[in-house]
Amino acid sequence: MKRNGANLTEGKPVKLILQFAIPVFLGNLFQLFYGLIDTKIVGSTLGEGALAAVGSVSILYNLLTGFFNGLTLGFSVVTARYFGAGDNEKLKKSVAGTILLGFITAAILVTGVFIFLRPLLAVMHVPAEQKEMAYTYISILVLGMFVTLAYNMCANVLRAIGDSLTPLIFLILAAVLNVILDYVCILAFSMGVGGAAVATVISQVVSVVLCVIHIKKHFPILQVERRHFKLKKTEVRTMLSGGLSMGMMSSLVNLGTLILQTGINTLGTSVIVAHTAARKVFEIWGLPVTVLGSTMATYSGQNYGAGKYDRITSGLKAALLLGCGWAVMVMIMAYTIATYLVGFIASTDSAEILYWGTTYLRVDMLFEMVCVWIVILRNTMQGVGDYRTPIFSSFRKNNNLAEKKLALAGGGMLSCSILTTGGYGAEIQYQGAKVLTNTGRGWGYEMTPAELAKKDEFYSIYWNEYNSVKGKDGVELREVQDYLDTDRPSFEARA
Repeated sequence: MKRNGANLTEGKPVKLILQFAIPVFLGNLFQLFYGLIDTKIVGSTLGEGALAAVGSVSILYNLLTGFFNGLTLGFSVVTARYFGAGDNEKLKKSVAGTILLGFITAAILVTGVFIFLRPLLAVMHVPAEQKEMAYTYISILVLGMFVTLAYNMCANVLRAIGDSLTPLIFLILAAVLNVILDYVCILAFSMGVGGAAVATVISQVVSVVLCVIHIKKHFPILQVERRHFKLKKTEVRTMLSGGLSMGMMSSLVNLGTLILQTGINTLGTSVIVAHTAARKVFEIWGLPVTVLGSTMATYSGQNYGAGKYDRITSGLKAALLLGCGWAVMVMIMAYTIATYLVGFIASTDSAEILYWGTTYLRVDMLFEMVCVWIVILRNTMQGVGDYRTPIFSSFRKNNNLAEKKLALAGGGMLSCSILTTGGYGAEIQYQGAKVLTNTGRGWGYEMTPAELAKKDEFYSIYWNEYNSVKGKDGVELREVQDYLDTDRPSFEARA
């Protein structure tokens, strides 16, 4: 059966956000289980030394996966905008751009990391007795990053058009397979920590294959042809600005943790194990906030493309309320059940490991409320593609004493304000682009992106025709009569 995705521009924002976010949360939860399962099985079958080796470099893996997830999420925001606007041709070009730019970025990053992997382990102060195990584990995962990228491409493109359930189903199957392969590779084939990494990569390959088959069978709207890969510079710039910024944004926390891990690796095996276990709990507890952020990127992207800005504001308020409620819950859990979770994941009852793991979580969760606002606001801003949009006027101070927004027929938005400098101002937007502005000194007209593109196209045709006349006659440009005056009907037909 052919399907064209789910529309997030109609219906109650809270209901839509929850319906979209829950499958994304469960999907990301199972993706986290890849690392959690590796940690649990390695610790229980190979001992604390092997667990410390995995833990000492797992944050590097998280840093790379976070970047690629953010990169493809940023690309998919562009897809979501075109889906909301109903422009299927540009939607297909954005999917082609995701594939092309994603793999080019991955090739550069993976090659660089792999070449400098051993020096990087030295900089991270990985203990000498665990360095070879750590290198074996992380080198396999780094080379498997192309598979991780491919899954995130498929998942985020499907989510961009409103399908957050399909990636969840395939990820659950892959997580179950990962558990089986972990035991097979580690115990049956005696592959050590490398077996855990191989199991992870194979499981992700299965999820990618299933996603691609599903898209081929059910989503013609996402199927691209060779012509869709011919991207203009403006299209490449738009996708890279969104993808790279969200990739870096997703990596910031992990980058800080990587620096932290460098120091922790000097404190001994017990502290490394405690941090590894606590970090897994932290990742699970922080997941709902991350999911609300990525949900708002897609939600705001679709509504931005459809010109429904009031829905973005109401959705943003709902997401912040949900996120703050969750932040209160995790603070309570940090002071009640954190010790039990650390002991379970680390497969230990060591008092030192339990103490440091619990302390880490209790301090971290005190600041979860701050993360809620940062993650949700930034992702929403990325969704609309404009950091200065007046949608956020109710969430930040501005230069106006008062401001009123009115929806216009045809999808436009009129903003009227009383200025602190005196007098009144006004601004009219259409599909996120300023059309008219007035700051008390008269109206100014600004072209929309579509009009600017048409203008460029017009002048490209004009000068081609003009220069062809010049070339035929062999005269100076200043002597050539304006082409519009010489052959207007022919020119208009071309333009």
